[in-house]
Amino acid sequence: MTKDKDKKEKNEEVPEVDLPVAVICTHLRNREGSVGEDLRFVRYITANDPRAIRYFMGEFSVPILRYMTYHILHLKNDSEYGEPYQQVAGDYYLFIASPFNPPDDPKPEWHKLSLYKGADGARLYTYVFNIMFRYFTRNKKKFENIKKNGEELLEYVDYEA
Repeated sequence: MTKDKDKKEKNEEVPEVDLPVAVICTHLRNREGSVGEDLRFVRYITANDPRAIRYFMGEFSVPILRYMTYHILHLKNDSEYGEPYQQVAGDYYLFIASPFNPPDDPKPEWHKLSLYKGADGARLYTYVFNIMFRYFTRNKKKFENIKKNGEELLEYVDYEA
């Protein structure tokens, strides 16, 4: 009986804080804030607020992507395309922002972020890091093949001979 009671207490909803995007971004940047602010930030993102999305895809996500590219995918910073995290940023965006609305209004629905509930005091950064860690480790083979194929020279075939 006490187990059910404990579960109910753990599943209590976290109150959402009503702050503007700029204040929440400042708190996130300074590693301050609360789970309630994280929930509000997710709400801004799922509403496709440009300032929230710009911060989320920039300052918020770059450390996660850097960690994934260096420690999971083992990409080196020897590419002509910039830092290695830039090579996987598109895949990250497609994963985290999907599904996308119909072609007449192609805004992302941010389903993965909408699943964030702040359960057990988990912060948004931890949640995003965990789902991206699982995604990149599951798809590591795909990225290794892309890396391998990018380094190989195409075989020259002389069609005139």
